[in-house]
Amino acid sequence: MAESKGTLTLFPGQSSSSPILYLVSFPEEGEEVHRLLRERTQADFTFVLCTVPDWNRDLSPWPAPALGKGEAFAGGAAAYLRWLLEEVCPEAERDRTPAWRGIAGYSLAGLFSLWTLFQTDHFQRAATVSGSLWYPGLLDYVQNTACPGVPQRVYFSLGDKEDRTRHPLFSHNGTNTAAIQQFFQERGTETVYLRNPGNHFTDPAGRTVNGLLWLLEDQV
Repeated sequence: MAESKGTLTLFPGQSSSSPILYLVSFPEEGEEVHRLLRERTQADFTFVLCTVPDWNRDLSPWPAPALGKGEAFAGGAAAYLRWLLEEVCPEAERDRTPAWRGIAGYSLAGLFSLWTLFQTDHFQRAATVSGSLWYPGLLDYVQNTACPGVPQRVYFSLGDKEDRTRHPLFSHNGTNTAAIQQFFQERGTETVYLRNPGNHFTDPAGRTVNGLLWLLEDQV
């Protein structure tokens, strides 16, 4: 499988020790999230926008069949995480010693952000926003896998219409999200799970900002 090479855009904070937020997103949406986030908090933070060459390939933790007529999920998340840890993080954290690191994303990027907590302790906080936690085999994986560390905070959110479907996978997204939240709570992680009005495509940038604000809540 080809190595994943996205792009990174760094928005530095004022202090070299301020928290650092890694957002996995599209360029335009990620820039909008950064703009809104700066408007809504006085917290000092460094923001790193990480783009994705191929979402179904690079953000899926293991192979899974296509949904309908779409592309199959190739299971390339390990290669994308390797790029983050070996290239993006060292570049973004040059001359910086962040108080903590957070990772966040929407949809499949939310799935990826959660999955990273089971691969590395490099990130202490995460936000899975309208995360694809319906992904085949994910709940079993979470419940039978140990995290390298205990994350400080994990944010969960889902649209209140996202699991109101007959689709055999999507209909379990709410119950899977609640079960995964409980998994982290039982291990001492501070969590929150919010249900937002609307379906999966309602206000992705705004929902993502809300998740990042919660990760930053104790910094203000």
